[in-house]
Order: sequence, then C-alpha cells, then structure tokens
Amino acid sequence: MVEDLIRSLGGRPITQASLKPAPTGPVPGAPSGEAAGGDATDAAPPSEGGDEGAPADEGGEDEGDEGDEDAPSEAVPENSVPDPDEPAAVPLTPAPAPLVPRAALGAAIGVFLLPQLAGNPAVEGESMGGLIARGGAFLGARRRLYVGGDLGLAAGGSKVPTKLALTAQGLDLVVGLRLPLARGRLELPLSLALGGAREAVRSRAEAPRPACAVGDGTLVGRRFGGRVGGRAGLLVLLGARRAHGLGFGLGAHYTGYGPGPSTAGCSQAVFADLGLGRHRLTIAIDIGYTFRL
Repeated sequence: MVEDLIRSLGGRPITQASLKPAPTGPVPGAPSGEAAGGDATDAAPPSEGGDEGAPADEGGEDEGDEGDEDAPSEAVPENSVPDPDEPAAVPLTPAPAPLVPRAALGAAIGVFLLPQLAGNPAVEGESMGGLIARGGAFLGARRRLYVGGDLGLAAGGSKVPTKLALTAQGLDLVVGLRLPLARGRLELPLSLALGGAREAVRSRAEAPRPACAVGDGTLVGRRFGGRVGGRAGLLVLLGARRAHGLGFGLGAHYTGYGPGPSTAGCSQAVFADLGLGRHRLTIAIDIGYTFRL
C-alpha cells in the first residue's frame, strides 16, 4: 500500500530486498570499543512496517552480554565469606608461664655492738662476734619483695677473763625490698625484722659464779625477749644469672627482755644483780655471701 503511494507520486520505493545488512564487526580506523553499527544506526531507514530500525550492533552487544552471562565464573570458596551468625574465631595464644618465686640462701659474719654494756664490771659483752644464716624468697612481678628469716648466734669476747661471758641468739621474720642499681648488678636491700631473742650469762674458769646464779655447770642465768629492728645494705651480684652475691649490711635492733630467773635468798633476779637491764639496743655490722636458686 505504501509502495503504490510512492509509485503514484513518481518515486521508487525501497523494498526489503534492497536493504543491505549493517556490518557487525569493528570499523577500521574507529576508536577502540566503537562499533561500525553506530553509524549504521543513524543511517538506517525505517523498516517496512513503519518502525525505526534497530542498530545492527545492538544484537551483537546483546549476544556478547549473553555470552558473558553464560561464561563460567571463578569458583568462590564457600568459606571466603564468614557467616555473621557464627562467632569470630579467636586466635589461641599460649598461656603465660606462672611466675615462680626465686629462693635465696646466705650466710654472713657480723659484729654486734651493745653500747649499754660498756663499762659493766661483771659481764663482758659490749662487743660480740657472731654468725648469721639467712633464707627466703623473692616475690612479686619483678621479684623485688623479699620474705624470709634470719638466725643469728653471737658471743662476747675474752679480753677480760675475770668477767662473765655473754651469749645471745636471735630468730627473726624478715620482710623487705630489693632495689636494683647499675642495671641490676647492684642491689640496695631494705628490710624490717620482727622476732625473738635469748640471752645467757656463763661463768669462766677465772670468773667465780655469782651467789644468785641459776643453772647447772657454767650457766649463770638465761632469759627471753622480743625484738624489732631494721637493716640496710649493698649487694653486688655476680655471674650470668646473677645468682651469686657479696654484700654488707648495717642494722639495729631494740630488744625487750623479761626479768629472768631468781633464786631463793636473792632480792632480785640474777640479771639485775649483774647490772644487765631489760632494755637493749644492738647495732649490727655484717658481711656475707648470698646464693639465689
């Protein structure tokens, strides 16, 4: 019908057979990605049914898209996307090793000064020599807290054989701190002590027994008491593990004794008769060795 109208007007209708198919490949000289079908779309006349002709390359693009959809994609592991309902895995870390206290053992020799006994006419005891045994452990995160005990034995000199001899023993609970110096090669020990003490007076060959003596043999009398004190010192640590130490210390103790025993016929205890008071100040100077396990 449309063709008859065109012929009546003196024109030549374009039939379906005279149309050339638009090229589907890339146009030579065109930029990358630009198909020749783009120009063909602008120049293509409407089809016989009166609709605008679709670009020939659209079909090619659709076919390409369909090909991409049909192409197999890379396999994605099932575990690559975590399940939101599943709790996240926590990395396991080894538990820290428990901090084991480090033990310490030591021994020292010391000199004990008793200024209250200076000038006593009956007992020689203003200065005494003795041995000290120590043991304890270092506690805390940095092992600076020290808890242990001290056992000390002391005896007076024999400068004046006509005087009675004085002996003493002490057992203390010690709590202190160890402050490192010089990158741990030196330590400053500070400690407090609380314990008990025993004091005894003994006769000598040239010193007669007092009339109010209590005891058998050379024992004149003995008494017990409690004491409190403190100590400061300096310790040099040796060895790769710093297990060996040499040091010295300076300490002081206050001791309160009981009255001591008395015998029948004596108005007072033997210690009071000898001029030994119940309150005593002792100054200690010691040097010794420490081994840390």
